Amino acid sequence: MVKIIEIAATMIIVVLGSKIEEYYKSDLVELHLLNGNITYVKLNKGNNYSCPKTCSAIHFHDALISEDNAIDQNYTLTYNKEDNISLNGVDVINAFEIIEAKKSKKNKVQKNQRNQLDIKNFMNKYN
Repeated sequence: MVKIIEIAATMIIVVLGSKIEEYYKSDLVELHLLNGNITYVKLNKGNNYSCPKTCSAIHFHDALISEDNAIDQNYTLTYNKEDNISLNGVDVINAFEIIEAKKSKKNKVQKNQRNQLDIKNFMNKYN
């Protein structure tokens, strides 16, 4: 009987841990910029690190979120009260949230979903 209780408690802890991770994970965003570039960034409210602008790796770049337009050497997503958003000083014209599909044993190919974001509502999440 004690073994069953231990197994049940372990399963509850694992399930709660995965739910907490899902809630606090970074948002993966595809940004379409005014200059025609498409940039992939990873946003997290408590993020203290961002990739340098010279980062040439093909990955989701970590970006800081800021309300001021200070020129920085790192990826910085800035926004102001008029709902204008810019990445590294270039205005964002469109944004899509990338939702990664959970990996399964049957599906070897991982298909990601791409949902268009309302920029105003999205930035309210980080205020």
